[in-house]
Amino acid sequence: MRRVFLFSAVIIVFSFLVQSCDSKYSKKNHISTLQVDKHLFYEIYKITSGGTLASDTYSDYLTDSVNFRKYVGTVYYDDEQNRYKLIDSNIVLVYRLNIRNKNDTLEKKIYIISDLKKEGKFD
Repeated sequence: MRRVFLFSAVIIVFSFLVQSCDSKYSKKNHISTLQVDKHLFYEIYKITSGGTLASDTYSDYLTDSVNFRKYVGTVYYDDEQNRYKLIDSNIVLVYRLNIRNKNDTLEKKIYIISDLKKEGKFD
């Protein structure tokens, strides 16, 4: 009887652990799609919900919905946010801000749209 209980408890705990381990590339929970330019968007997906004790985790993708979808990054904390700025029709600047201090840029990345279209990858 004791072995059956122990085995059942291990199976239940293991199933919760497996269910809560989503990849940062998971696209199960689409939150929103926002427009950067006429045919350029960024998509936001929630990876994990932190509940009452932690913050939610989100992954961002830059896409034109036809030729490419590029993984931009993961936002782990509620006080961080990715911003997208179109420099010209071919270059997008993505920068991560601390939203409590807008002068605090945590990371910058530049994406060239023509190169992303040539690669044709869907992350």
